[in-house]
Amino acid sequence: MSPRSTEKWQELKEKKKEVIFNASLQLFARKGFHLTTMDEIAQQVGISKGLLYNYFASKEELLEQLILRAFYEIEELFDVDRDGIFTAEEFEYFIHAYLKLLTEKIDFWKLIFYLMLQPGVQSILKKIQAKETTESIFRMLTQYLERNGFENAQQEVQILHYIFDGMTWNYIMNPNQVDLEMIKQIILKRYVQPFKK
Repeated sequence: MSPRSTEKWQELKEKKKEVIFNASLQLFARKGFHLTTMDEIAQQVGISKGLLYNYFASKEELLEQLILRAFYEIEELFDVDRDGIFTAEEFEYFIHAYLKLLTEKIDFWKLIFYLMLQPGVQSILKKIQAKETTESIFRMLTQYLERNGFENAQQEVQILHYIFDGMTWNYIMNPNQVDLEMIKQIILKRYVQPFKK
């Protein structure tokens, strides 16, 4: 196969994976992860079950890839220059980009969070190898806060984590009741503006 046709094939494969992800997320959220079958996913996508197994070896692998994909979408917004040092400018970018992602794809995040709450899914989530990335983000954020004079930076990171979790959950459940702009301004005022160059 020529490089061009290999590239085209890979592009088509990624597009089909996107369709599979969307269909499976809808089914998992509607019927539940454990009640959804690979047959139903294949039927929803319009492919054979055998072809679906060419993309994913199991329903568990499909779930893992779906959750990882959502996680990496957020991770891409953090430390954008990939130098391992989180700056005030990157923090500001992260807040704006995260809230944009949350508001523009609220239905997607609603389904992801609903899926993660289902019985039995937590044990699958624990297998996902995203822990290293989470630790890296927490470490960079702790170092950022330490550099900027926060006395108990680790505790402050936990508070930030709870703020983001609470804001996200509440917004997903009832977007009209959460003032994202007000929360963003509070975060910027405390954690970003005093430290910008």
